[in-house]
Amino acid sequence: MKKILAIFVTVITGVFAFTSLSSTVSAAWSTIPTNWEGTTENTIVNWGVNVAGGTDQGKNDSIIDVVKNVINYALWFLGLIALIMLLRGWFKIVTAWGDENAHQEWTKVLKNAAIGIAFIGISWFLVTFIFYVFSLVTK
Repeated sequence: MKKILAIFVTVITGVFAFTSLSSTVSAAWSTIPTNWEGTTENTIVNWGVNVAGGTDQGKNDSIIDVVKNVINYALWFLGLIALIMLLRGWFKIVTAWGDENAHQEWTKVLKNAAIGIAFIGISWFLVTFIFYVFSLVTK
């Protein structure tokens, strides 16, 4: 049972880390122009860092984008808390060698944190899907 729980926690943590990394990379690559043929030295490029500083991102966000970003940041924060709970539970289980009560107590914490990460992943998927469908309907 412990081995299955450890594998489950590792897989969920890996999926959570991969989805966070892949969304960051895809967002960074989506702003790069694919065709430079029409540009000259005096052509203004509307992506990246502005002349005055800052970035172009977030200038014309709609209320839907703001709500989606707030939900995603909240899910990210909850995922971070659940990951900290997982690490703390794992550490306490490893250090509770002879104390069976402490082992059972922290096993419950570890299970609940793993369930929390699973729900956070499902919630992120549902929020992303709902906002994707909503963006298709409103276009």
